[in-house]
Amino acid sequence: MQNTYEFQGQPLTPRIAKRLILEHFEGERTLQEFTRLVNEFHLDRGGLECDSDTYNPVASALQELTNAGITERLDDGHYRIPSGPRPLLDDSNGPRTTGEGDDCVYVYYYPAYQRLAEYENNPFWPCKIGHTVQYNPNNRIISQVGTAMPEEPEIGLIIKTDNPSDLEQRIHNMLKEFNRHIENAPGTEWFLTNPNQVEEIYNNLR
Repeated sequence: MQNTYEFQGQPLTPRIAKRLILEHFEGERTLQEFTRLVNEFHLDRGGLECDSDTYNPVASALQELTNAGITERLDDGHYRIPSGPRPLLDDSNGPRTTGEGDDCVYVYYYPAYQRLAEYENNPFWPCKIGHTVQYNPNNRIISQVGTAMPEEPEIGLIIKTDNPSDLEQRIHNMLKEFNRHIENAPGTEWFLTNPNQVEEIYNNLR
C-alpha cells in the first residue's frame, strides 16, 4: 500500500513534532515518553531521525505549545495534552518571548537562510544571539543591519532578563560546546542554531 505520510523522508523537526503531538496524542506523559512516542510514530511511517544528537525537537515542540497555552507543564515534569479540538498556533503577533526582566537576549536571522535550511531538511541555520538593555531589540538590530541587506531580519526569540550580558555569554558557551559557532562570520555572535534550540538551552540554564 502506498505510504501517504506527509513527512515521509523528512528529519524530525519541532514543526513536525508539534503537528504530530496535536493530531495524535493526548493525556499526561513525561518528556521522555513523548520523545519516544513521537519518534516511533514518525520513524514507523517513513520519517527520518533528527539530524542532531544534541537537540531534541520534541522538547522544543512541547515548550512552544506550552508557551502558546495549548499544553500544560505540570509540577512533576509531566506535560498534559488536552483532548478534543485544539487551537492552531498563531505566530503572527511578534517574536516569541520568554523570561522576566527589564533587558533581553535576542535571536535574529535572515529568512533566506531559514528557507534554505528547510529546503535541505536541516534544522539549523545562521542566527545571531545578542543582548540589549531596556528591552528594545528592534532598535538594536536595526542599528546593526542598516540598509546593507536585501531583506529585513526576523527576530525569532526574545528572552527577558535582568542579566543580559551574563545570559548571552552562557548561551554562547553552550552552543560552542555543540560546535555551533560560525568562526568566519563577522563578529562573534553568529551560530548555526535556531530559536527553539536557544530557548531549550535557556530553559536548561534556569
